[in-house]
Amino acid sequence: MAGTEERKRQVFAQLKPVCVLLMNPLVWKTPKLDAAHPLSLLQSQLEQVCEPPGKDSVVGDMLEYIMFPLMQLINYPGASMPAMEKALLLIADLLEVCPANAVSPPLFRQLLVSLPFIISLGRSVPNKNSTASVPEELKLAGVRCLQQLIMKSGEHQLPLEVRQSADLRNKEYQHVVAHLVVTMLDIMERNRNVELRVQACNTIRLIIESVRDPDVTVHFLPGVSSAVAKIITNNDKENHRIIVVCLKTLEALISAVMRDDLCQSLVCGDKLNWADLVRLARRDPTSTATPISSTTENAGSGVDYHKSGERAPRGHIQRDAAWLQTSASRLNHIFARIFTIRHHPEWRVRLAVLHFASGVILSCLLSMFESIPLLVETVVFYVCDEFPTVRSDCAMYIDQITSTLRHRFSLSSILTENFYNLMVRLPRHIMKSGDRKKVEMLRITNGYLLLLKESIGTSLAAMLPRMSSGMLKVLTFESGETKLVEDRTTSNYASLLEISRRTAPGDLGMEVASVEYPSQLFTYSFPRKRFVYFRDEEVALHISLMFRLLGFYGDLHLLTEHFAQYVRSTATGDFQAQAIYIINELCLGAAGVGIPTEPLVPKLALDAMNAKAIVKFVANEYVQSPILTCPTNFGDVTFVKELMELSHNIPRSQVTGSAEPNVGDLSSAILKISLLLEGLSVCAQLLQKDFRRLLIDVLYVVLEKVGDSNRVVSESAMRTLQAIASSSGYGEDTSSREHLEGVRQMILSNVDYIVNVVSRRLRNLSDNPRAPSVLKAAVRIAGSDIITYMNDPIEEILDALDQWHYKNEWVVLQLVEVLDEIVTVLKPTSGPHNADTHSPDVKATSEPVPSFDLPAALLESSTELLEFYFSHRHAQSSSSSPDDDACGNATDFFTRLASENDKEESHKQVPDTEQVDADNQAAEPRPTPPSQSQTLAMKIMDKILHYSSGPNARLRARSLRILTRTLGIINDRALDLDPRIHILWPTIVRRLGDKEHYVVMEALATISTISNLSADFVARRIADDIVPRFVVLMRNLQVTIECETSRDSVRAAQDKNLRAITTTQMKTSVHALNTMREILLQVPVMRTAVNQVVDVIVPFLNESWYSPDVVDAASALLIAAVDKRDAGDATWLAVWTVIGGRSVDPQFREEQRLLKSLTVPTWISDKWRKKGTARSFKGAGVRVLQHLGHRVLKSSTDVHIVLDDEITYQWKLTH
Repeated sequence: MAGTEERKRQVFAQLKPVCVLLMNPLVWKTPKLDAAHPLSLLQSQLEQVCEPPGKDSVVGDMLEYIMFPLMQLINYPGASMPAMEKALLLIADLLEVCPANAVSPPLFRQLLVSLPFIISLGRSVPNKNSTASVPEELKLAGVRCLQQLIMKSGEHQLPLEVRQSADLRNKEYQHVVAHLVVTMLDIMERNRNVELRVQACNTIRLIIESVRDPDVTVHFLPGVSSAVAKIITNNDKENHRIIVVCLKTLEALISAVMRDDLCQSLVCGDKLNWADLVRLARRDPTSTATPISSTTENAGSGVDYHKSGERAPRGHIQRDAAWLQTSASRLNHIFARIFTIRHHPEWRVRLAVLHFASGVILSCLLSMFESIPLLVETVVFYVCDEFPTVRSDCAMYIDQITSTLRHRFSLSSILTENFYNLMVRLPRHIMKSGDRKKVEMLRITNGYLLLLKESIGTSLAAMLPRMSSGMLKVLTFESGETKLVEDRTTSNYASLLEISRRTAPGDLGMEVASVEYPSQLFTYSFPRKRFVYFRDEEVALHISLMFRLLGFYGDLHLLTEHFAQYVRSTATGDFQAQAIYIINELCLGAAGVGIPTEPLVPKLALDAMNAKAIVKFVANEYVQSPILTCPTNFGDVTFVKELMELSHNIPRSQVTGSAEPNVGDLSSAILKISLLLEGLSVCAQLLQKDFRRLLIDVLYVVLEKVGDSNRVVSESAMRTLQAIASSSGYGEDTSSREHLEGVRQMILSNVDYIVNVVSRRLRNLSDNPRAPSVLKAAVRIAGSDIITYMNDPIEEILDALDQWHYKNEWVVLQLVEVLDEIVTVLKPTSGPHNADTHSPDVKATSEPVPSFDLPAALLESSTELLEFYFSHRHAQSSSSSPDDDACGNATDFFTRLASENDKEESHKQVPDTEQVDADNQAAEPRPTPPSQSQTLAMKIMDKILHYSSGPNARLRARSLRILTRTLGIINDRALDLDPRIHILWPTIVRRLGDKEHYVVMEALATISTISNLSADFVARRIADDIVPRFVVLMRNLQVTIECETSRDSVRAAQDKNLRAITTTQMKTSVHALNTMREILLQVPVMRTAVNQVVDVIVPFLNESWYSPDVVDAASALLIAAVDKRDAGDATWLAVWTVIGGRSVDPQFREEQRLLKSLTVPTWISDKWRKKGTARSFKGAGVRVLQHLGHRVLKSSTDVHIVLDDEITYQWKLTH
């Protein structure tokens, strides 16, 4: 106590001089406040002596003394604005640090009355003659002071007499409080300072919280709600802080006036019946005449004038049932106006709207019953908000609202009916509204689904026919008379997962309700879906989420069966693509993929088996759908029509509905097939390893589409295979880089089924025209490991070639393409010990051929004989019992058989007179037998040679490509290679004169390969057959160019970059030049043939006539002719002449003259230069001469070459 008294004396001694100086009126008029001003001195002194806010009892005891000069200053009419602002700030600081009981009732009343006038007029007493505006800084100081004063009045630790005197519910304060509210609303509407407006709104909220009497606060409701709605909605660029604080204030006001516990007596004494709820929900006008309840008990301390018989004062609002209904109706209109900003770009505003709507629902569920549907729509609008805090708070409020609605059947039924009406109207909104309205309606729909959850099942069956017909029209895809867009994007699956996984589950407040699927699933890229009635990607995402929620909470069996009818039949319209898309989304939703909701619910655990059965049903529907047999290009349409003339078993669904299909029909078929393949990938990813049971039915169909000629279908099928392999557990032990390793393992593990089915269907190609596509895709994916099992399919293909050779070229081409794929994956090997074997990590049903050496007699044996041999060999090595002799030694049997065959062959081939030579021949080592790859290659080569001369150009080109690849496979078997080259050579040479340029290019590639493999064997053939045809080909091209250039010689003279050669001619000429270069580098061609090549190639150095590719290829060919075939003199002379060379004048001493001067006749230069100029040849010609500088003349002297344009080049000629 003594310490407190001592501190009081010290504080009083410090503050007294300053307070005395502050009593001088001259100080109050001073507009300038420096550090020596009494107000500044008082502020510095208070900062030194004051303790933490609310605990300084010493300053509180002296509050009246300190406040006296300050109150005199703010009440003085002539006080300057800076002095008043400083005084108000000091009063606010004093009220903040002093205890609540330090403010006496007179001081409280004086401040409460004066501050509104000071804030609005700048004076404590109204002055009509004053026109000066009040600075916003002064208003902000007054608002701060008012806030501290109101907070002191609401503290409960005050003494009873002080609390009663400072109670704002007293009649003496009601007009003052009303003035305060009006003043704060005026500040919010008229001023621009954001901080001032925010503090003014906070002051209103403090007043509402301090009054705590609905009969008093009800008078604020009309004015404050209208003003707040006006402030929020009038300006689109309103600061977000203003909007947030206005919503908080309005929520506090509505809760203080219309909270359920406060209005319980006004709503009903008992529970509401159905008629009351329906009347309220439908805004029955007759309900205002007869109140639901006549009880009018007041919840606060206000006076009930109906009971007392007193006359209500003017402007008084009586809280009764009629008032409740009228206020609820008016607030409903205000809510509708406020909620127009619920899509505000600022997340804080959206969060405030969410808190406002949720707070009103939870606190005023009965009193604001009419507004509940609108408030619920606003809450569920933020289910998929882009900001995580908004999403998490929305999930929390939805859980609270759901738990509240479960106990109120009437309200839940009304929300269900609203949801039903919304779903029926949704297609019309999506088709006719703007993107913003579409997104808004879809977000509300998805929010309703999350709110109602399983209770939608009762109305789902009733609304499904109407809703489905509208949504099928809404989801019309863009594939009419335009080509199907083939661009790629990440599927909706990853985007929807991103909605629910943008933040950590703890921050988000919700998790993805699904089985633990691997993270790489649902991220495969399929063709982008483009819709007719909307373009915005966000609309598509919300539609996808809507169907997933229907699959998650609704009856999956009912939904899939309903939409599957549209897939099976087009009787009601062609909605197959839309129905497939919807079924895919329903299946994903049933598994909880991409659904933002609470953690895994019991529904999934109970219906897991049922959901899997439905997904399997969907997969079977897709596999058996006739859509997969629809053609994807005009060639398929023609082919199917031709096959239908040969067979009556082809289903009519393989052709389009119209007799003459257009691009739109084919695009629609491509889209449907891609969606079906996407659906199969979805089923596989949902079933995981359970999908292996469906591989027998699915694998053939998907492989058939991998081999489709359309790129969209082929790539979609390939991604489906990747999804199936990954989900079924194939390739789990491989690195992520080998993204096709799992698919390869899956193909090899089921190769017996694939080979068996393809072999059977190849025997009846008229009914199974796409069987070659399946085999082609399997070979392309599995690679060389599948060759071990290809003996039977290759035999079937070769037989089918003979069968269909004169029937249908398209079938023959398909079979040849399969052979091309097989030859592509064949690996050249040197013997049977390197034969193609199955990869050891692949678990195939059929056992591969072992890698150890086999007897020679077994190399070409069938699989059955090999199995017999290996079984007996294994038995002999593992057991030495006498019983093994009964089976015989299989190895000895086959060895003996081989030796007997050798003896018979030797006796037939070797005469008795040459027995000695036969013995010597027998002593030579036996030739190495071919490997399996080489055996297959030679078999294919013998069969395919005939088709390289067929009438179909594509077939000729493909056959030549196969021949080129098979030659590389048997390159180490000279005894087989050279005879086959001898047989192939005439056909290949004839193809050099083919009409189609791509056939000529394939023939050139084959000749180049032959030159690399057997150069000596074809050296003479190159000189006799290839070089003359090459000369004719190049001369014909020169004649074409010369004719084209002469027709437009003026343009050619003006445009040095004129290219008369076409793209096709350019490709052929470049290919021919490169091939001849390879021949000269590999084959020992005679010099005369090389000179012919040089003679015809020199004109192609003309840069004005030919493209840079042709000129570069010609230059490289001339250099190769010099480097490998010693054609330096001929090349030098020709090139030197075309670049303008006229003479050679050697510069050396007379006694060392070894070379005479040389002059070239004009006719020689015209022969090579044609109608071109020397300048056109200089670029390429000089490059060739620079390469030939050390080979031109055998002299050690300098030589000057004089050109037409008097330019002299000096070349250093060395040995």
